[in-house]
Amino acid sequence: MWASVPARDGKSTTFELVPCGGQGVLILGAQSELTHRRGEDGSQITFDIHMWEDNHAVKVDIDVALVVADISSKEGEANLPVDIEHAREASPRAVYFVFIDPVWTYEHDAPYYRLQVVRCAYLCHTFGFDHLRTGVYSSWDPALVAGDLATAIFPPPRSPTTVKDVLSFVYEKALDWFARCLSYPIIRPADVSSKLDYVTDNNHMDALINNESCDEWEKDIISRGASLFPNPSCPVHLVPIHGEQDAFVVAKTLRRGEREAMVLAEQLLPVPRVYRHDLKWTVMDYIRGPTLLSCWEELSRIEKLRVACTLRVYVRRMRTLQRAYPGDALDGHLNAQFFCGELGDRRFGPFGSVDDFRRFCTYLAYRTWQMRASRHGDDAEPIPSIDGCFEHICLVHGDLSPWNVMLSESRTVFLIDWEFAGYYPACLEAVGMRFTNDTMPERFIPASWARYWKFIAGPVDVHVDRFWVFVRIAVDRFSY
Repeated sequence: MWASVPARDGKSTTFELVPCGGQGVLILGAQSELTHRRGEDGSQITFDIHMWEDNHAVKVDIDVALVVADISSKEGEANLPVDIEHAREASPRAVYFVFIDPVWTYEHDAPYYRLQVVRCAYLCHTFGFDHLRTGVYSSWDPALVAGDLATAIFPPPRSPTTVKDVLSFVYEKALDWFARCLSYPIIRPADVSSKLDYVTDNNHMDALINNESCDEWEKDIISRGASLFPNPSCPVHLVPIHGEQDAFVVAKTLRRGEREAMVLAEQLLPVPRVYRHDLKWTVMDYIRGPTLLSCWEELSRIEKLRVACTLRVYVRRMRTLQRAYPGDALDGHLNAQFFCGELGDRRFGPFGSVDDFRRFCTYLAYRTWQMRASRHGDDAEPIPSIDGCFEHICLVHGDLSPWNVMLSESRTVFLIDWEFAGYYPACLEAVGMRFTNDTMPERFIPASWARYWKFIAGPVDVHVDRFWVFVRIAVDRFSY
């Protein structure tokens, strides 16, 4: 079947319906035209329907293909691979699923409804398509599919800006101005790259790391790590600079993408400068000063406020570094703390687009929702909403906690430990701070620090927060 849709700008968009086991004819029958009139803006979109046959030679340019899928049984999905391949060949631009006889209401058959919701999310994630929210029924008005398709292809105009939206925007801009006025100045340590040329290779650096004069510093690092993590080892080593008195660099083995994230952030923020990219060790600046975990309670109220203002400025700067696809700064694999579960260091991704990432996370969130809904029955929580969860993919630190922020002797705020950093939805900075504040003991997250998370990273809608918590639970509990 072919469907030609005149857009409001006078252009035409052509659709192909790829039937599953001959079920495609169930959608439109012999009708030759369908019209959808949208109430939001008064636009009218007309579908001109033409019958499609297996031996029909494609003579027109296809913009969108619809794959009609029966997910009521495994047998009904037998034809999906062939149909999907046909759809991809016919329409490389966009493909949508249309499901046959779906149960879209919880009251009709709750267990089957939950199973179908997760199954639909799984198919969309596996094959890289979205699905229309409307289903196909044996006794049913096909104009419903026309309306759903029109909304997917030609989204209605955004709701007009309200007074509340304007006031919220002005309020956030005023806070940004306030933060810039009170933020600490940036004073970076001197560049010592020329003083590290004497290091010949990895073996030479290994010998420098085993310097006994730095043992006390490393023991202090281990003792501080023991209060946070079980069985800590020394994650960093202090290395004296040859020929310099009381001058050091830090050598550390970083996780995937951490070095690349630090190099990116260095453009805008005070982070330890990275040297000698040819070595297995990451060599970086030695920052003289404590972490906020060590000194926060000793700071005055105005000093705490100035630190929070500085971090807010840093977060806003990171949001100017954007990329078209999510993941770590190296190759796009997911390394954020929400994807590093308790079942091991599994690697998800890379994802070629934000849409692929959205489908994957939606599937994870729906798995958690299915599990919780099965336990709680009629008192189950509603299905998680994805609205606002994938806006503004930008550089995110991912773990803004007191032990990852240093206050140098020159009163410059440095961000360290970029192991969870990457390009993710901007909201994950705030969701991550809130999650850490709620799950760590108060001796690590003082109440006076916890109250600043919204100011630093911005407010988060409760539905957005709930969605990402569901994603985290799924990563911890399920294998993929």
